[in-house]
Amino acid sequence: MKVTLSITAILFITLTGLYQQPKLHYVENSLLKAKKESIRQNKPLFIKAYASWCGACRKLNNTTLADKEVITTLNKHYICYQIDMETEEGRSFAKKYNIRGYPTLLIFGPDGVTQCKTIGYTSAADLLLKLNTVLEAMPHE
Repeated sequence: MKVTLSITAILFITLTGLYQQPKLHYVENSLLKAKKESIRQNKPLFIKAYASWCGACRKLNNTTLADKEVITTLNKHYICYQIDMETEEGRSFAKKYNIRGYPTLLIFGPDGVTQCKTIGYTSAADLLLKLNTVLEAMPHE
């Protein structure tokens, strides 16, 4: 009985590890670092402005930003950063970019020009359309 439970546990852990959902990669702790990466890699900068108490932000994280195609597109073609709007950095960012609702998703070109701004929840299909539209509009080398 113990052997069967042990084998079952090992198989479960192994299979769970093999089928883990990919994760969205965010630049950590520095908007300036994210901007520099955007320039260095010549990729658009995707910014998620959120608040911890925001229900629509949680829904966005659990659905749209958990979608495999969204994750793949963002990780491959974008530099990603997220800002907690209740921090000093968030309040400053909100003032500079006139953010009044959450979540707000912004896409900037490597040149720093705003390409897209979405306020509120958006579906994976809608976000993918916006992400791909920005990519198609970028100059190719």
